[in-house]
Amino acid sequence: MPYTGLGTLFPEPHLWGKLNGVAGGAVVMEAMDWFDLLFQGFPFLLLIRKGVPSFLKK
Repeated sequence: MPYTGLGTLFPEPHLWGKLNGVAGGAVVMEAMDWFDLLFQGFPFLLLIRKGVPSFLKK
């Protein structure tokens, strides 16, 4: 299975699990988890940064 921003999809998307961990206080997150969140979330941040302004111009 290719490893994308969503990663594994069952029982929940991997990125969604990381975001829930941060929302829950990130008590058990280690440095590797933070890098994982950064690298998996980066494509979505780029999409928002590039896509939203061009969409709003129209």
